[in-house]
Amino acid sequence: MPRVTGERMLAGPPERVWALLTDAAELARAMPGAGEVEPAEGRSFRTTISLAVGPVKDTYEGRLGYEDEQPPTACTIVVETKGRSGQVTGRGAMRLEPRDGGGTFLRYEGDFKVSGAVAGVGQRMIAGVARKTIERTLDGIGRRLSDAPEPVPEPPAAPTTALWHPFANMSQVAGEELVIVRGRGCEVVDREGRTYLDATAALWYCNVGYGRAEIASAVERQLRELSSYSTFGAYANEPALALAERIARLSLLEDGKVFFTSGGSDAVDTAAKLARRYWHAVGRPEKLTLIGRRHAYHGMHAWGTSLGGIPANLEGLGTLVADVVHVDASSVEELAAAIELLGPERVAAFIGEPVVGAGGVIPPPDGYWTAVAELCREHDVLLIADEVITGFGRLGRWFGCERYGFTPDLLVFAKGITSGYMPLGGVVVGPRVQEPFWSGEGTWFRHGYTYSGHAAACAAGLANLDILERERLVERVADLEPLLAEQVHSLGDHPLVGETRAVGLTAAVELAAHALEREPGLVERVVALAREQGLLTRSLRGCALHISPPFIIERPQIQALVGGLRRALDVAQGEEVGSRLRT
Repeated sequence: MPRVTGERMLAGPPERVWALLTDAAELARAMPGAGEVEPAEGRSFRTTISLAVGPVKDTYEGRLGYEDEQPPTACTIVVETKGRSGQVTGRGAMRLEPRDGGGTFLRYEGDFKVSGAVAGVGQRMIAGVARKTIERTLDGIGRRLSDAPEPVPEPPAAPTTALWHPFANMSQVAGEELVIVRGRGCEVVDREGRTYLDATAALWYCNVGYGRAEIASAVERQLRELSSYSTFGAYANEPALALAERIARLSLLEDGKVFFTSGGSDAVDTAAKLARRYWHAVGRPEKLTLIGRRHAYHGMHAWGTSLGGIPANLEGLGTLVADVVHVDASSVEELAAAIELLGPERVAAFIGEPVVGAGGVIPPPDGYWTAVAELCREHDVLLIADEVITGFGRLGRWFGCERYGFTPDLLVFAKGITSGYMPLGGVVVGPRVQEPFWSGEGTWFRHGYTYSGHAAACAAGLANLDILERERLVERVADLEPLLAEQVHSLGDHPLVGETRAVGLTAAVELAAHALEREPGLVERVVALAREQGLLTRSLRGCALHISPPFIIERPQIQALVGGLRRALDVAQGEEVGSRLRT
């Protein structure tokens, strides 16, 4: 059973502390989430308290008792509560020691157990829930001892905010933000203390989970030694040199060279520019056209927005980059036809995600990528693999191109290289493209970013790779893939679901066309309902629910994640049926 321990200095003598801890009214006042606290038989209390143990917040009723009392210095604490989703029980010890100046040093320790429907996820969460409840109760007791006034609740956020959120309708978002303040493992906590299971690893990036002190310490050490220094020209720093070597080895590109950027959008633009610059350097400047795919997402800089196949992202922007063409995301034949129509002598490169990500988690058909790679070789077209999402383990291999058996000329990465602990991205450049820039007198690639090879970001990347390798998390993704797929596909029988897709540790639940026709905002409503269940997901392309949890997710958490989605879908279905009946 999870053990909870803690200690606290309180301002009053042990007698006063004991009196407050054994007074029903004072406990009700101090205990967070408490409803009723009433005296019961012996030195015990009937309690009602709201707790989030597992993905669902529940109301637990039962008993809080003191046994083996030695007032005012020691006792045994017993907790026996029950809610709709399970039971929480615990037993522990509390000691109160007088200190000079009239204070009390309080120590506590105890073991807690969760049973019932939330046992799987709840057993791992209960220690944190219990500790938070105890500490906040002691906060309340401490205020009473010091005669400090009760904290005044913060006023609700103003309807306007200085923060302009990405991909948001600010007229609706301002003042309604869900403010996340901390995270641990696969869970995050908001400003109100509510805990959520993160179904998406934020934006596909928190692969090793939240709260990794090892990465934070590596960044802190580097910041103290050298925060960073420009890598323009001949300058370098140790973390950038070391990380480039490790990424090059992992990528399997022969003698790969790594060009660092600040993130994925930067990296896509770098790859696109480098493709054109390469052809110019080898005397074929007419090869300018780049081919992308419909439904693809390649970031939001000018090149990436243009190459991406999501029309809404270009709304009102006009033509950002000329000579860009799109083809179907699953058709080798359409790509071949486009190259023939444009003329191979004019096509610089083809870019694609091994698995379409933000466009809806669309895996490739069998043999797609090997056929694409062969087609590009035949027509002398560079192949760019956008591995911003899939890189560093998301598909159960270090890179998606490894899983699908092809070797790109340029490999774009970001997100998973640091698990989001610091912004970092880059491009691994294969031997063909690097050759005119690295051999002989060389050709300049006049391109770079202020923070290319940022020392502290690279330190985060090195520590992140250490964790991935030591804990064998990439292999763990492969082990968890069948369970995630099974669980996600089980939602296929729901009346609101049209299709489910899963590969590696990512998935999408696409809602049925008929349901989206009746309610275009249905996905966003299901996302909101899932949040009420203690589950954070998001909409993909306005038609699907996004799943891409951290690699450390436990099997019961996968089941809880999909169970939370089903409950949200059930509520949405009930509301939809009720609405139709009323009309």
